[in-house]
Amino acid sequence: MNSPARKITAVTGPAAPVAQQLLQMGLEGADQEEVLGGYCRALVDLGVPLMRLHVAQSAFHPRYGGVGFDWTRTSGITYEQYEFTDTPREVWLQSPLYYLLETSEMELRVRLKDANEPSRFPLLNELRETGHTD
Repeated sequence: MNSPARKITAVTGPAAPVAQQLLQMGLEGADQEEVLGGYCRALVDLGVPLMRLHVAQSAFHPRYGGVGFDWTRTSGITYEQYEFTDTPREVWLQSPLYYLLETSEMELRVRLKDANEPSRFPLLNELRETGHTD
């Protein structure tokens, strides 16, 4: 059943064009990768200095762990499926987000550009090596 295309116009404010684009893509049945790529490109077009974005979600099935999407300016989108496991992956346990959740801290800022010592978070070391600065 095809319904007529609908246009979303109720979103206001500085982010209105991005929100409208996301809503429209959802109404048109765009897949997750299209929505994520469109969102990231729209933010970059607005001047947001976005270099990388990671989105992950758990699966609603006990046999599957979940899926993750990475977007970078240079590579676009990559996709990873996570296997279900009773023990968390080491990469998660060593991540800045895991640290924040475990310590209940509200933010963590690490300046990569001027860091002389390796970070305790392997992800941040990888990002520094690829030119990320903050």
